[in-house]
Amino acid sequence: MGKQCRYFQWIEIDLNVLNHNIKALRSHLRLGTKFMAVVKRNAYGCGALTISRAALEAGAEYLGVYSLEEALELREAGMHAPLLIMGPVSPDRADTVVKQRLTPTVVEMELARALSHAGKKLDTVAEVHVKIDTGLHRFGVSIEESPHLIRCIGELFNIKVAGLYTHFSSADETDQTPTKVQLKRFLKLARLFPQIKLLHAANSAATLQFPETHLDMVRVGISIYGFYPSAAVRKTVLLKPVLSLKTRVETVN
Repeated sequence: MGKQCRYFQWIEIDLNVLNHNIKALRSHLRLGTKFMAVVKRNAYGCGALTISRAALEAGAEYLGVYSLEEALELREAGMHAPLLIMGPVSPDRADTVVKQRLTPTVVEMELARALSHAGKKLDTVAEVHVKIDTGLHRFGVSIEESPHLIRCIGELFNIKVAGLYTHFSSADETDQTPTKVQLKRFLKLARLFPQIKLLHAANSAATLQFPETHLDMVRVGISIYGFYPSAAVRKTVLLKPVLSLKTRVETVN
């Protein structure tokens, strides 16, 4: 009969390594480009509160989450940094969004009107970002409809389009053409609205290998944890794994 082994396993997260990765990534950016640490889905399972604090200490200026619930968790824990909600927000939560100084993504007028109303009621200006669908076809306003939406938001009171952004469909793949086409579409649209000062498009893959996509801010998720998005992405920055799996043998019978 073979021996039986009893052991315990756990995952360790090294915040010093996280700090290294963010600083290494920031050094790769052009001067003046801001850094958003994406901490959606509980920071990819690493713990949103802990990772957010460490990311801000390492120099990140923005935090990015998917849902309003994720954003509120960070606000309630004392995170005062600019916080972008990249997923949909229900118009009936507009008061909460404005009160907590969160930046929602707007892709339709119903939410914009609700935020404008909340801003008026709370005597403040709701800042929003508009997401442009340049080719991913996943949550965003189409290139064709974008100018009309942005102009309509601009006619409302107590609301301001502070940023425009898009998301690349295949920046982590060998063929670079789709990324370049999407960037061209996005910049052509953005030139219609020079008053909007914060443009962002680069995810981890684009941040690493397409410097022309850095614009005013990059949004980095998987790479702050030490991983390249795919084997097709060039190794331009020395990244180290934040997570390590540890095992301790307790008994051998």
